[in-house]
Amino acid sequence: MNQAQRQKLTELISPPIDWQARLDCYTSLGIGGPAEAVVKVDRRHEMLELLVFLAEENIAWRLIGRGTNLLVRDEGFAGVIILLGADFKTAQRQPGENSDTVLLRVGAGYSIGRLSSQCIDWELTGLEFASGIPVSKPNIVNLIDTVAIKVDLAKAREQQSDAIIVFLHWGLEYQSLPS
Repeated sequence: MNQAQRQKLTELISPPIDWQARLDCYTSLGIGGPAEAVVKVDRRHEMLELLVFLAEENIAWRLIGRGTNLLVRDEGFAGVIILLGADFKTAQRQPGENSDTVLLRVGAGYSIGRLSSQCIDWELTGLEFASGIPVSKPNIVNLIDTVAIKVDLAKAREQQSDAIIVFLHWGLEYQSLPS
């Protein structure tokens, strides 16, 4: 980034901006060279303004969560690393269309382990695997109902979700070899 771009980034983002930040402290494996800048974005409007700026200036960027399953080369990253702040670390439970369903709105910065624990507190099943809790019948889902998936996706789009993630799983649970 040139000096003018650095100044504009400083105006867009609430301090602090970590310039030439080593990324090893942002990864679970503790490895990684420097990034030109690491910024934390707490509010959605800041994210939008930041992404527009980065696109207009053709500045590379990456969004990282908790840094698990992340390898960063020793040479680092020539661009901006974005960390998700407060607005992206929320989970809300909403009633579904009937008494058997529930809608969860979860920010991209909310950890999967924390979400799994929250679901247990809410007496919801199906996400126990994220906390290492064995799942037994009738909570195991074997059927991939594409019609239901499409309906659920449409509902999520209507809710104007920031991101929609669908996980499909094939094979046997808790096996060490592919099935």
